[in-house]
Amino acid sequence: LKKKDKLNLIGGFAYLVELSQNTPNISNIIAYADIVHERAIIREMITAANEIANAGYYPKGRNYEELIDLAETKIFKIAEIRSKKNVGPQKIDEILDNTISR
Repeated sequence: LKKKDKLNLIGGFAYLVELSQNTPNISNIIAYADIVHERAIIREMITAANEIANAGYYPKGRNYEELIDLAETKIFKIAEIRSKKNVGPQKIDEILDNTISR
């Protein structure tokens, strides 16, 4: 960029340094993925809790047993997501092959 006199067009050397410091790299990608996964589960919990609360406020003719079944289903679905945490990183070509074969 410097040789082609384009460094200032992208924000200069300071921006490149900042970009490299704020971009996840391979050394911390697993920790970063764990954080993303954890936050996704928390968002699912919040959504499920809101849906369960709304079902309680507005049962639409459902009795308490049906509402408990609904709540259990939503919570167990989140538990399934959590249990998949140990899958680990996968190669993109394997993911694409599986997706295309569907």
